[in-house]
Amino acid sequence: MIKLLIGFYRSPSKAVGSLLDGTNPLLALGGLCVAVCFVFLAFALPLSQFQFVVNPQYESALRQYERELIELGEDPNYAAEWLDVSYYLHEPLPVVGQWGWLFFDFSFRASFSKVVTVPFCWAPFVMLLLFARRKLGAAGEPVSFVSFASSSAVVWTAAHLPFALIGLTLLVMWPNESLIMVLLLGAKAAFAIFATYLVRVVGDLSWRVAAITVTLSILSVFPAMLMDRSTFLLFLPVVFTAFMLYLGGGLSDLKGNAGVGGDLKKHLAAVNVNPRDIDAQLQLGSIYLRRHQYEDADRHFTVALQIDPTDLDALFHLGGLKRAQEEYSDAIKLYEQILEVNPRHHQWEAYRELGRTLFMLENYAEAKESLSSYCNQRGFDPIGLTYLADVEFALGQTAEAQDLYTQAIEAVHTAPSYRKHQLKQWEREAKKKLKSLTSSQPSKQ
Repeated sequence: MIKLLIGFYRSPSKAVGSLLDGTNPLLALGGLCVAVCFVFLAFALPLSQFQFVVNPQYESALRQYERELIELGEDPNYAAEWLDVSYYLHEPLPVVGQWGWLFFDFSFRASFSKVVTVPFCWAPFVMLLLFARRKLGAAGEPVSFVSFASSSAVVWTAAHLPFALIGLTLLVMWPNESLIMVLLLGAKAAFAIFATYLVRVVGDLSWRVAAITVTLSILSVFPAMLMDRSTFLLFLPVVFTAFMLYLGGGLSDLKGNAGVGGDLKKHLAAVNVNPRDIDAQLQLGSIYLRRHQYEDADRHFTVALQIDPTDLDALFHLGGLKRAQEEYSDAIKLYEQILEVNPRHHQWEAYRELGRTLFMLENYAEAKESLSSYCNQRGFDPIGLTYLADVEFALGQTAEAQDLYTQAIEAVHTAPSYRKHQLKQWEREAKKKLKSLTSSQPSKQ
């Protein structure tokens, strides 16, 4: 566990990969409890002096209200309950001032509620955002709640525990509330960075979308505040979690090796038994590629090619990896090698991927030739039609591009029902580009 926590500061992407390979939920929760205790001692205790400051107006307001109740013939003992003036007031926090109170609460209850709110509030909130994105047609697979909640707990621990230990050292050697506040902000920044790595891998997102998702997850602080202030509302996470289990893949997620981590363990076991199991090597490479762990993916794809240099699946997957790493020339050579042997491989998709790679190199003429060959064989694939439309638009063929984007949208509408969800992102992509293209055209008089 300690090695994993340190790994986040060495290589966050590898640490996230190790985390998803299989994390014991009880161990993750135990680590979170330990981290919360240290965070309370290092940050909440020294900074709570700014939160629990006796309001000098309270006593005078209370006495005045008691006198008014006596004059009205009411019981003055209820004055404290009905008084609008708070007993405590918040002084400006070091560094962040009064704005910090929108996000920080240093009370004992709020500090230790993190044990509940991180796995049962923040994690389901992010899952809800990922689910909403998939419903809009984006790529991605259902997220296992148990795996993601456990991973969230470990990420929070990794981000906060080192800063808390440094804070405790400072409190002994050189007490300074401003430095303590800076350390707390550093812990929050580390959590945002580590969470972005986690969300990017789990949701198969770009850096930009992952960062936006993590930023939006700040909104989960508000239901977390409600959970903190009412014991009854602690039951809400249970209901919310059950709802998210349904959205994110069902109760089968509760199995110990649910999700990608279970698949990875299975294929690793197969490789350990038989290192020349080419299918297991390819599956491992594909898992690491989806996680954006390119070095590990390259290692397994390379091993697969060493086992069989003519394996077209290995060449195809390695081509996708090279393109993801922006090594376009190497990707082109791999796709051309496949086409020389068997153009029909992967239902002609080597033509499509070659065309897209040539497009990225701005080699539009050859990209059009390759994508046209693909669309001639698979004229109802919205991915190929969208790629070809992009090439036509780059070549200045606006009418042809508009027609191809329209065909891509129709291809999604006419696709089998089980494939519509997978292809919905291409319908959205084609609609967006078609709208941009038509709006940029001069209106006819």
